[in-house]
Amino acid sequence: MNTNIKRLLSITVISALCLFCGYSISFAANCGAGDSGLLASVKNRLIADGYDKETIENLYSKPAVEFSPKCIMLFFPKTISTGTPPPPSKTSMHEQFLTPAAIAKAKNFIKTNRSTLSNAEQQYGVDLQVITAIILVETGFGANTGSWPVINSLSTLAALGDADTRKAFWDMMPAERKHSWDYYESRAVKKSEWAYGELKAFLDLAIMAGVQTETITGSYAGAVGIPQFMPSNILSLGRDGDNDGFIDLFNYNDAIFSVANYFRESGWRKGIDYDRAFNVVLRYNKSGTYARTVLEIANRLKGV
Repeated sequence: MNTNIKRLLSITVISALCLFCGYSISFAANCGAGDSGLLASVKNRLIADGYDKETIENLYSKPAVEFSPKCIMLFFPKTISTGTPPPPSKTSMHEQFLTPAAIAKAKNFIKTNRSTLSNAEQQYGVDLQVITAIILVETGFGANTGSWPVINSLSTLAALGDADTRKAFWDMMPAERKHSWDYYESRAVKKSEWAYGELKAFLDLAIMAGVQTETITGSYAGAVGIPQFMPSNILSLGRDGDNDGFIDLFNYNDAIFSVANYFRESGWRKGIDYDRAFNVVLRYNKSGTYARTVLEIANRLKGV
């Protein structure tokens, strides 16, 4: 952990705030230059919702904080020849996580972190193989925690709540990502509200921790850390696995305990049957392919 920043936070500060100072993050390459003026609606909404005007205006005046189309393009998947999204497969899995090499890495992760995994399993009742599977699929055990500037991803998606900005982004999208306008508008409005809530949670955490928001990177959706938690989940579900008084999701101990807590709160219990387990994993990621992959990895790790 960056010790200079950690010293700024006493044990009495909400421990989850240290998520954002637990990893030395360099600012990612520009993820798609855009017009920062398209974020005006978000800036004004934040101020109207009670955020300090000077703080917000300073934040959104920084060159690194911008409307970034490429950061949110993946929320609008490519079309197929019919112009409709492809139907999901009921048997598909992410095969790259099921190769002998990937399973070997998972076994090594268990071996290296067995004490922490066993303690989390005992405390939360979540199989250590499932915890391991989640961390493998999410970030390859921390190898890829994301390079998208979180402030840009969440701000850009939140900005789609504004009608003029929605039209501007529609015009920027390549043809293969354009469904019907009605589909796009409905999805954009829904996702913008979700993103705005996550943006507020992100700002609350970063501002209180005294960390520059534009230096924090994560997934295109704004998830951060080894287990890829969204900002709104950090305070409620993040856990301090090594009892150092801070929650640092770039730390294996805290990541393991946080995943275990997430699954327990989502309904995981020891001896859970496959169908219920599948539904719990869907609480972490709504993709059926994802859920099947996680459970298959866990199955292959039985007895390790």
